[in-house]
Amino acid sequence: MIPQLIEKVRQHNLFITFADKNPQAFLAHVFIQDDTLQVGFYDADKQRMTTFVVDGNRTDRIDDQEVLLKDGNILPLELNKCVIIPAAAKKIFSDTAKKEFPKETQQKFFAILQQTPEGPIYNMTALTASFKTLNIKISAVDGAVKKFSCESLTSF
Repeated sequence: MIPQLIEKVRQHNLFITFADKNPQAFLAHVFIQDDTLQVGFYDADKQRMTTFVVDGNRTDRIDDQEVLLKDGNILPLELNKCVIIPAAAKKIFSDTAKKEFPKETQQKFFAILQQTPEGPIYNMTALTASFKTLNIKISAVDGAVKKFSCESLTSF
């Protein structure tokens, strides 16, 4: 699913024009929410992210956005190492959430497939009915849960 989505973006005229002007930009993330997918390409020289939104048969480009780096550099997504598909990662997320935070009811959900120094991960977040953020990081290589937390939105 994700490799086909990225290929669809790369074949689109909006991306071809972008890539001609930004040959150094690399695939940095895939954002998933409901039926909408966003594919982000990062230009390290300019420190800007360009995102392509795929919603059904429609592909749009979001204007480049400046990226403020907090914890290191943005790494190229090693898609070839991603074995776990989004649906399987979502099941791991749900199972872990039920086990670790059984009283929390999920309302909104989104996921980001991104690269870390340890490998590609799904950084999955749900907003809960009790105004908390439930975050679980899952390896896209083997499905291992790397980290989980549940924090009140008022602590942000």
